[in-house]
Amino acid sequence: MKLSKTKAYLLTGTASAALAPLVGIAVNAPASAADMALKAPRPAPIAAPSWAGWYIGVNIGGASQGSNFDDPDDNTYVNQWRHGSSFIGGGQIGYNWQAGNIVYGLEADFSGLSKPNGTYFLNTNSPGATGCCTYGSHVPWLATVRGRLGVTVGDGNTLLYGTGGLAIGRVKASSNEQGQFGPGSPFNDYSTTRVGWAAGGGIERMIAPHWTIGVEALFADLGSFTKASSAEGKCCATVHNTLAIGRFKLNYKF
Repeated sequence: MKLSKTKAYLLTGTASAALAPLVGIAVNAPASAADMALKAPRPAPIAAPSWAGWYIGVNIGGASQGSNFDDPDDNTYVNQWRHGSSFIGGGQIGYNWQAGNIVYGLEADFSGLSKPNGTYFLNTNSPGATGCCTYGSHVPWLATVRGRLGVTVGDGNTLLYGTGGLAIGRVKASSNEQGQFGPGSPFNDYSTTRVGWAAGGGIERMIAPHWTIGVEALFADLGSFTKASSAEGKCCATVHNTLAIGRFKLNYKF
């Protein structure tokens, strides 16, 4: 059975009208997908870590103690610089401000030090005093109050800084004949608390939002002083103490 031309035209038009939306969807699908990909929200940039705020922590390390002990009564033979090693450990507290990648703040610390062997010496040079009299000094504790100024590098989690300020330390100094001649012999105590300066620098790394670790080098100079003996028969002693410190630090940032 043959279709008339009119019916054929009607069927062709109807089919075209029905297929048009499907063709449009197929044609536009890739473009729509591309538009959706372009309009997808980008991930927010990760904020740089903040060093600002209070922190508290502990430190441990080593120190090279320098001691110059001069006995004016026996200056020719006793005036000597000596060095000895100590363990050092303590704690610190501080506050940081931050402007861009610049970090500045204040830190105070207190540390105890073991007694070094090398800063005490036996006077074996003075004529008539061979084997007599142990001289020397050391610093059993040290406190500092320092400013810090640094810059963050890389991803902002690493801080390089310099530091400097006030140092306060106890100096234990003596000339002692008791080790050679017994308890009844003179023990001349020149101990005192000294104020000096400290300076150095370090590197600190933020390992978690509230935790940092670091390494710090510090030099402290408690200056020179002259003090009268605590025992009779002795004039005085002139003493000068320095410390070169290297230590590891662990801080909790609030």
